[in-house]
Amino acid sequence: MDAVESADAPTLELTMENVDAALDEVRPYLIADGGNVELVTIDDGMIVVRLNGACGTCASSTATMKGGIEKLLKQKFGAAVDEVVNVSGDAEEMTVETLEAHLEKLRKSITSYGGEVSVESLDSRGICILRFKGPQALAFSIAQALKQKFPLVRECKIRQVN
Repeated sequence: MDAVESADAPTLELTMENVDAALDEVRPYLIADGGNVELVTIDDGMIVVRLNGACGTCASSTATMKGGIEKLLKQKFGAAVDEVVNVSGDAEEMTVETLEAHLEKLRKSITSYGGEVSVESLDSRGICILRFKGPQALAFSIAQALKQKFPLVRECKIRQVN
């Protein structure tokens, strides 16, 4: 079997128990640096973890996530893993109301750039539909801000209104 085939073939079943056991391989390194990793959930190929302690605030946490944790989990579980995301310790529940509350904090700036936005819907797969009026570049920035604040938002679809 060549390297391409082995990368796509999962060696383990993607379960909470198996992922948590795989994370045990990186935990000693994280603990040595004053941190740790906690498995939060698995959702349709997305593994959600929370970096704790020093790892939660470390400037290298993105490198740790992508180069360490995500790489390890993709090796262990192959194509069953689409992505590994870190939710911060204070991550808010993802609902239409919490997305709207975050947009409310941004509304003054959005309005000053000629935009209007509201959350039309949010489904269980993390797909958010925004009603938007204004410049397209602003819509992109709003979508990115929501995805950064709420890592479980997989996609923001923009419905342009006049």
